[in-house]
Order: sequence, then C-alpha cells, then structure tokens
Amino acid sequence: MFETISQSTIIFASLWFLCAIITSYFAKSKKRSAFQWLLIGLFLGIGGIILVLIVTRNDKKQFEVAHKDSVDRKLWYHQMKSEMENSKL
Repeated sequence: MFETISQSTIIFASLWFLCAIITSYFAKSKKRSAFQWLLIGLFLGIGGIILVLIVTRNDKKQFEVAHKDSVDRKLWYHQMKSEMENSKL
C-alpha cells in the first residue's frame, strides 16, 4: 500500500528546504520579511536564493538617511576647511 521513500527523494527534499532556509536568512540580513522569503524559497528553491540576492529595495527612508549623511559630511568638510583657513591667517 505505501511505498518507501527513496533516499534520493529525501536528499532532494532536504536540499530544497535548505534553499528555503538560506533564502530566508539572506532576506532577514537585508531587512526583509524572513517568513515571506521562506515561502518564496520553498516554491523556487535555488531560484529563491538568486532572487533575494538580486532584487533591490527602493526604500525612500533609506535614501533619505543616506542623503542626510552625505549632506552632513559635506557640511563638516566645509566647516573644517574654513577653520583651517582661519587658523593659517
């Protein structure tokens, strides 16, 4: 009635599940939903890993922080430059 599951099927299923876990790990490291990417990894296998590594996130807040940091660095540079010029006089 029930057939035994072959060893190759168990290995294949284990590797497929491992791909889903790896996909979830990479997603979490990129501050994305680990559970959603776990499901994507279960459906796509190795494709999920590739997808999570390729897809970028257009996050407005992330851009604003980077832009503010850039502006702060430029302001600091100009302040230091003017202080150095004043100290030479």
